[in-house]
Amino acid sequence: MQEEHLKKPGVGKVQEALRWRATKMIWRSQPLRLPSQLLPPCRPRVLSTASAALTPDQPTPQWSPWTAAAPPPQAAYLHIPFCRRRCFYCDFPIVTVGDRERTADAASEAYAELLVREIMASPAGDAARRPLTSVYFGGGTPSLMPPRLLARIMRTLRERYGLARGLECTLEMDPGTFDAERLAAFLEAGVTRVSLGVQSFDQALLG
Repeated sequence: MQEEHLKKPGVGKVQEALRWRATKMIWRSQPLRLPSQLLPPCRPRVLSTASAALTPDQPTPQWSPWTAAAPPPQAAYLHIPFCRRRCFYCDFPIVTVGDRERTADAASEAYAELLVREIMASPAGDAARRPLTSVYFGGGTPSLMPPRLLARIMRTLRERYGLARGLECTLEMDPGTFDAERLAAFLEAGVTRVSLGVQSFDQALLG
């Protein structure tokens, strides 16, 4: 059903990626659902009729899905769907952007904006007691995303969930998508670990 839908004309590439549930949040207790899947909606809610009598200086109770049995997340996975082309063996949800850097940058800009909004619309974590200890950017080819956008996503995660001291932040990277300067920018953005996949050491096959 999904694949047939994505073949219909008029559906943009970025929209295709988002329909594949490109944003994923994973932690040790249970998966974090997207705001569109949360029931009741993730917004300030009146928990009882008694709250109507609150004085102006008293905060309105906030609805939260977290409980002692299901505490806030401590790890996050973020799917960055862009690739220059689809490898014949790949069955991951991706969007091909070709070899032009501007195309990848433009797609990443729109996607990062939606991703930031998605994170901010999700229930806040407990930054003081349970900050994130692991962040993983998978794909796709996350290293196609400009480092400044990755840095913005990291700032949003810090604001919403907190980032633990000694946080491990992994970025899947294609060696053909970065140089020393770009790598340094990713490290400055908060990346502490790089994941490189090797398909073959045979130059004939790689060519």
